[in-house]
Amino acid sequence: MTNEVQTIGESIQANPQLNDAIVSVLTGVKNAGGEIYAASKTAIASSVDFLSQQTPQINDEFLRWKTAEALLYIGVFLLVLIIAIIVAKLISKGIKTNKFDNDDTAMILMWVLRIVPLVAFIICLSVNSFTIIKIKVAPRVYLIEYVVSYIK
Repeated sequence: MTNEVQTIGESIQANPQLNDAIVSVLTGVKNAGGEIYAASKTAIASSVDFLSQQTPQINDEFLRWKTAEALLYIGVFLLVLIIAIIVAKLISKGIKTNKFDNDDTAMILMWVLRIVPLVAFIICLSVNSFTIIKIKVAPRVYLIEYVVSYIK
């Protein structure tokens, strides 16, 4: 290895044009490296500025979306509850007019259609109401909890 370095060194000293070419290449690399560094520094600074400007708007939109999503879940479960209650009332009318062969099965179905959707709606309402309250009262806490839940 040492012999190869000495041979290259002797070749450069013997040929001044080769020496000038190597110095020129190294100078170009140095200048290009400086330009790349300056360009990347500028790009990073502009990215940071863009993110610092957009972050509050993104946070607001995200919190509005999560509030709307929670309200949508409540609305869907309320709709299911209303439909189940209407079906239970129809079954109740059918029992009163003796349209069912087995009144006990119809009675059980009627109560299941009243109780199960009601319990599901109460659970949905409590979970999503808690989410809405958390977003309105402590939005930063909600954002931190949301991010931490995805990190786990």
